[in-house]
Amino acid sequence: MKMKIKADIMNRYVAYLMMACLLMAGCRSHKETAVEQTPPPAEPTCQYRWLTATFDCTVMGTTINGLMRTECDSVIWLSASKIIELGRARLTHDSVEVYAKIYNRYFRGNYDDVYRLTGVRTSFDELQKKIDNAYIEKKKVVTVTLKARQLNEPLTLNIRRIEALPTPLTFPFRIPESATPLQ
Repeated sequence: MKMKIKADIMNRYVAYLMMACLLMAGCRSHKETAVEQTPPPAEPTCQYRWLTATFDCTVMGTTINGLMRTECDSVIWLSASKIIELGRARLTHDSVEVYAKIYNRYFRGNYDDVYRLTGVRTSFDELQKKIDNAYIEKKKVVTVTLKARQLNEPLTLNIRRIEALPTPLTFPFRIPESATPLQ
């Protein structure tokens, strides 16, 4: 029984770590207002087309390394590791997919589902803007501290290296059929 409780706690923290990557935009207030639908912009909204970055995050006293790749206005891909790969996440305008490789568990949903799970509201556009600002500012270390309602301690993401690339990047993401949903 005690091992199952520990495994459940670790499952949640791995999911929170991957969600923390989503939360780089931090919390924002949410108002229910009517929004006029506008077509997506024809011009890219970023200062880059393809970008890569490395970061680290401390969870339960353990530092976890991460890699981020993004294509402007399209996808943000994240990978977390500690000696071995722990999991991956792929974010688009309307979907969030997270695969905790070490537990063979996954999450598929949208940003409202992320809010229900973590208590932090964010969106693809906010995350992309945060990434773009980090790139424009050319800071060596960008620190973003996040507090979700289910976490006892804040998560801090430290972006160590961020650079634009002239060629397309790959975004490897596959959830095995044997994986079970994270609930």
